Amino acid sequence: MPKTSRQIALEILSQAEREGVLAEKGFARLNALTLEPKEKALAAELVKGTLRWRGRIDYLLSHLSRRPLASLPVYLRNTLRLGAYQILFLDRVPHWAAVDESVKLARRHGHEGQVKYVNAVLRNLIRTGDQIPLPDPSRPAAHLAVVHAFPEWLASRWIKRFGAPEAARLMASCNIPAPLTLRVNRLKISPERFMTILAEVTRREDALVVPESALALDREGMFVWRVGSDDTAERVSVETGYRAQGRVEIAGGLEPGDRIVAAGTNKVRAGSVVRAAAPTSDAGPARATGGASRADASEGDGEGS
Repeated sequence: MPKTSRQIALEILSQAEREGVLAEKGFARLNALTLEPKEKALAAELVKGTLRWRGRIDYLLSHLSRRPLASLPVYLRNTLRLGAYQILFLDRVPHWAAVDESVKLARRHGHEGQVKYVNAVLRNLIRTGDQIPLPDPSRPAAHLAVVHAFPEWLASRWIKRFGAPEAARLMASCNIPAPLTLRVNRLKISPERFMTILAEVTRREDALVVPESALALDREGMFVWRVGSDDTAERVSVETGYRAQGRVEIAGGLEPGDRIVAAGTNKVRAGSVVRAAAPTSDAGPARATGGASRADASEGDGEGS
């Protein structure tokens, strides 16, 4: 029976921890496997995401486990981390599925007591995870280290060097997955022509595209300001797709017809009243519409009151 993406992710994480090596060694093995592309992509996402957020995951799990995480077998510790990552960060994986798949991993590698332990800890995470207190902001290094899953010594160094607000922005930026980057062979095609062709071949009938200037970044990730019927701004987290010619595909977070602030986002705060600028060919709050490769935006000037 072929291994699942979660089994492979567990093996990569456990091998890296046991041997004290980087996960890249496991990725080389993953690339050599004959798996469906979706399974490979999920395994890679599980490994990278679990490693990226391990600091916060371990903090939460340590408050829910009666046994210290360090005392658990490596496979059991990483089974919990994989399940927790899916529950906390993968919106497309239902919570019940994350628990069920983690229980299957525990049953594959351990005894029935460990199966029940995994089931109990992850269900407690679903029920009470958002009630676990984070380190008090009066201890900024400890607080930011948990929020952004960074080593506390590095959080402390950045706070001393840049100040807490800028350190928080840097950490949030580091946790955003790197976008796909392509290098154009200029002997065969210009970058501008390539981007035009790429936008054409990747366009979807249901694509939602907004101006790149509408995107903003804070410690929680990428977001836009959505303008409500009362003309007040609301922060909305978004998932982005491809970018071309100053436009960005929105893969999640907005719906066709939503109005957004598309310029001057740094001037806006939650609850600000947004005044629309006079419309031009590129500016004007933006109304997001589906269809083809762009979403018309009724673009706001970002002046809040």
